[in-house]
Amino acid sequence: MAYKGNPFFVLLAIYMLSAVSSLFVDQDLLPYFNMAQHSFFSYLIYTASLLVMLAPIVLFKGFKLTSFTLDVGYGVYFFYLGCSILILFSFVYQVPYALKAISFGALEVREGLNVDGQGVLPQSIFTTIAVVTSSFYVVFIFMFFFSLYKDMSLYFKLTMFLGGSLYVVSSLAFTARDGALFWIFTMFFVFYLFAPVLDEKLVRRFKAILFVGSLGMLFVLASFTAQRFFSDGDTDRLLSGTVGYIGQQPYVFAETILKQEQFYGLDLRFPLISSFFGGDGAKVQRYEVYEWTFGTLAKDFYAVNGYFSLVILVALIALPFTLYFRKRRVNPVLYLLVMGFYFQLMSTGVFYFRLGTRGGNLYIILFFALMFVLMLFHSRNSIRREAI
Repeated sequence: MAYKGNPFFVLLAIYMLSAVSSLFVDQDLLPYFNMAQHSFFSYLIYTASLLVMLAPIVLFKGFKLTSFTLDVGYGVYFFYLGCSILILFSFVYQVPYALKAISFGALEVREGLNVDGQGVLPQSIFTTIAVVTSSFYVVFIFMFFFSLYKDMSLYFKLTMFLGGSLYVVSSLAFTARDGALFWIFTMFFVFYLFAPVLDEKLVRRFKAILFVGSLGMLFVLASFTAQRFFSDGDTDRLLSGTVGYIGQQPYVFAETILKQEQFYGLDLRFPLISSFFGGDGAKVQRYEVYEWTFGTLAKDFYAVNGYFSLVILVALIALPFTLYFRKRRVNPVLYLLVMGFYFQLMSTGVFYFRLGTRGGNLYIILFFALMFVLMLFHSRNSIRREAI
């Protein structure tokens, strides 16, 4: 397999879009904020934090895999079969709640979720399994394209495509708009990686599917935006929910630094870890608008314990990925998984720390457990990475 250029251009485009959109956001679009009191230093910290976390992209020089083959044997077959069962369960389980949330309306569901943390999904082990399975949508998208590349059975192709779309279903249960965007972002990212090794006819066919699918996702995005921000015909609220959706982040970050005095600790964004120390994320109450407004993952990192937690967590993202992307000898399967995890972390992070839920925390643990297992099974398949 050979990949030309930097596949993370999709990620850079997302953050560039956010930066450009922020130029069109003013006080009128953020009436609950006091932008006149924002410190220029806050904007510098915001920019520096994002640049540091995006540094692995700049240092990523591309790679060329010349001696890697993965045969579709029994191990791969049973892994796909197990994933397909989880995907079907997650889909069947979450669809009724997604429809219920849609019937309630986006505005009502989001207000209840933001203030009280109440959603339509019940607290149960089945919800945890379904939601955590949805979090693996990036892995399933990789598996979908691999099934196309290896011309696997139609069942695996369809279930992996469904798995790649699970997060959209999960987002619908919260009437959240981000799932639709993440589907578009990730499909473009992984398609860019696999396009060179796919049949040209298949590439043309999938481009049409991707175009139609993207239109469908944009319709979902527009529908929820209208329900939440244009129900009263207020055009200022509509602009706030569109331009502000992707461009408000630096101002939310600055507002957080200005106003937040009581930090959440690990309770809000690391509830699983917090529970081991007697914490309880369910007790977190948020009353100010800036507390639930998108300000990138940097804002969530600051809300843990101020500048100290911001520096530590930014470094924990930047350093490991930078070092791994610069390795000369890599396992190609793990390398692709790390690329996918970093892309997922940062693409969702343009809004908030998406993995900062109990299910998201569990997903991180399971993801690294998967990597460890693959490392054991594929330890002999490491090859020298050739930068291109």
